[in-house]
Amino acid sequence: MKFKEFSTWCNARWHDGCWSAQIAIQCIEIGKAIWSMPFWKREKIWREYVSATNIVENVIKPLDKKRKDYLASLD
Repeated sequence: MKFKEFSTWCNARWHDGCWSAQIAIQCIEIGKAIWSMPFWKREKIWREYVSATNIVENVIKPLDKKRKDYLASLD
């Protein structure tokens, strides 16, 4: 996942309300830190952060699965 995809994902979750306050705060802080970097360094810093924290596997994928399960239960 690239940083731009992460930003889009965060914006989508912001509007659908399918995340907890803790994850929202974490994503906002990550975005704020990456956006504060010069544009030519953002993707490199993002890749380093993802490899160090494994945020995609630990936060994004479980939240997406939970969201899909919830939406399926509404049908």
